[in-house]
Amino acid sequence: MLAWWLVAVVTFLIGAVTGRLESPCSEVFKYDTESVDEPNQWNGVLTIGTDEDLEGIWIKIYLDRRAAVLGNWFAESTTVDHKEFSIRNSNYKLAAGPPIQIEFFVKYDSSEQEIPRVKKITLNGRTICPKPVRVASAEPKLHISVAKPLNSDSSETGHHKNGYDSYNTDTDSNQYHSKSKTSNKGSSSSTSTTTTTTERYQYQQTERHRNKNAQETSDRDRKQPLYGTSSSDDDDNIYLGDFHFIQNKKPTSRPLSSTSRSAQCGTVAQRAAPFILNGEDTSPGQWPWHVALYVSYEAELKYNCGGTLISESHVITAAHCVTKPRTTDVISKDKILVYLGKYRLNSFNSEVQDRQVDSFIVHPDYNASFLYNDIAIIKLSSPVEVNNYVRPCCLWDEQDTNFDNIVGKLGTVVGWGFNDKGEISKTLTKADLPIVSTTKCLFSNRPFYSQFLYDKNFCAGFKNDTSVCNGDSGGGLVLQKRGSNSDNPIWQLRGIISLGVARQSENTCDPKQYTIVTDAAKYVHWIREWIKH
Repeated sequence: MLAWWLVAVVTFLIGAVTGRLESPCSEVFKYDTESVDEPNQWNGVLTIGTDEDLEGIWIKIYLDRRAAVLGNWFAESTTVDHKEFSIRNSNYKLAAGPPIQIEFFVKYDSSEQEIPRVKKITLNGRTICPKPVRVASAEPKLHISVAKPLNSDSSETGHHKNGYDSYNTDTDSNQYHSKSKTSNKGSSSSTSTTTTTTERYQYQQTERHRNKNAQETSDRDRKQPLYGTSSSDDDDNIYLGDFHFIQNKKPTSRPLSSTSRSAQCGTVAQRAAPFILNGEDTSPGQWPWHVALYVSYEAELKYNCGGTLISESHVITAAHCVTKPRTTDVISKDKILVYLGKYRLNSFNSEVQDRQVDSFIVHPDYNASFLYNDIAIIKLSSPVEVNNYVRPCCLWDEQDTNFDNIVGKLGTVVGWGFNDKGEISKTLTKADLPIVSTTKCLFSNRPFYSQFLYDKNFCAGFKNDTSVCNGDSGGGLVLQKRGSNSDNPIWQLRGIISLGVARQSENTCDPKQYTIVTDAAKYVHWIREWIKH
């Protein structure tokens, strides 16, 4: 009799709790009131779909208050504050078409007076719940920005003087555990240490739970999720990239592969298969030092700029990519996510790595008005895993920085710029651009170039529609090292894409004009001083 009474009370309490829960987006997420069989818990069903194939799924569920556990049967889950949970399945390919359903549950402390509720859900960086309200904005214009120099103690790690680190062997594990019961608990302090656990949660599934989407769970272990991080909700006034106003797809992440820790800087393991406007297609791993910077803006991730990996822990990019428009303020490091080994702009292969930012080091003499010293160093939160798809580029030799020695030579740039139809390139493309003399560049468009050219930048391009265009800011211009094997050359970073000429009354650059490039060779000493700290 007592047992029956306890069951009745528990059932009543569960029904009372779930009955009070209302979804902020009923077409995407619903509280499941039928399958709850434990106190201090509610179940939910998430319905996700896409109009374009997604390689890798990254779901973030935001609760309005802390929960003890958010569990699911789809992928590993992580959190730091127990309010924002990330669910990542790097191997899952979500095909365009009918949506799939993902079931999860939330356990909470019975002593709490309020029940944690879903506040927001994102899929691969895009808010899907509630549906974002778009506010019409003015036509975007060219943003030129200034950054304040950081304090001298902004970066701390030891590095070799040749411009790249000794390669570490540490790597994040993406293995899924099911029946093993191990737990590693880290603090949820300001250091954002991630709490992880692989203890299987003993949740009694109904037959409906076991059968639904069986083909989607057949290759995955059932496990209790981990706990992970998320960023601030407030949006800075930040540079959103050259074509942020027409982007609509966001990134996810993938596991590592093809490790090659002994790789030399500036070398390529993958041979080329057969930005940038009228550029040539590249192949994965052909330019392993090129990185993509994404900015978190209005609860979404948007492609912002390119960059160049120069060590296991440092990326070089343009200063205007990491500063607020028309100010001297460096943006919050939590706003930028760095992707390495990326080939397709809107989807990911298994070689893609992602890193958060530890700090920005903007050149202290950066001038926003004229883009003088348009260069910045990004220190990554943790070293990358060097492999066939992610490798650093070599810095330029300090003994040979004479600009006249490279005039007329071809420099290679890569990126996801516009193609000849005005469409954003979906895959990484490259263009070989001749470096032109300052005099030739000035006389091609004196009113424009006379404002920006000085002794630490230069011009490159053909003026024939083959140019670095919108979306390629911050990417590197590389040349083969003098004397290296032409069949397997060593590549050195000579320039950083800084500025292009805008088309009349348009929001895109003019590919018939030269591109202004920051001369990275003039900053090698400054770069090495920072990355060796």
